[in-house]
Amino acid sequence: MRHRVRHFKGIIWILFFLVTLGVLFFFVDIEKVIEAIGVTNSYLVLFFVAMIAGSSSFTSSSYYATIVSLASTGLNPWMIALVAGTGLSVGDAIFYLIGTWGRDNISGKIKILAEKYAKWLSRKPRFVVQSIVYLYTGFTPLPGDFLMVALSFARFPYLSFIIPGLLGNITLVLFILFGVTWTQGL
Repeated sequence: MRHRVRHFKGIIWILFFLVTLGVLFFFVDIEKVIEAIGVTNSYLVLFFVAMIAGSSSFTSSSYYATIVSLASTGLNPWMIALVAGTGLSVGDAIFYLIGTWGRDNISGKIKILAEKYAKWLSRKPRFVVQSIVYLYTGFTPLPGDFLMVALSFARFPYLSFIIPGLLGNITLVLFILFGVTWTQGL
């Protein structure tokens, strides 16, 4: 038993950290934080929020609330999209690494499901997988953690889909920002 706990210690700490930040972002008023730290530092905060909260299915709602709050404070939407998209891509890289570790260390139904998607992805040409990554990250509000784990299980090289993932993350943030701007004009 002790060997199992030690074996999963890193994953447990990462999950604990993500859940703690998700709870924190849920209860903290982001506009007050922006007033306290200033606009320039708001982009830095956005990067870390996107990296941590945006990449997990447990904390993505706080990430979207942060983007909308920052857009309503008058920050540059193009800069928000660039910073948040980059942060999301870094968060996706973390889940890719977790998937790489998990490929050899998980078992049961989760492994069977992940291997099923990995097998499906590995049979597709590279441009198809890159298109899937772009469409998934750019046009769905779903976090990229499941996709990144499946790609790592399929042993796709990270560098082959980082550009479509980054462009997709930027596209998604732009859609959210322009949607907020459009609805404010109604």
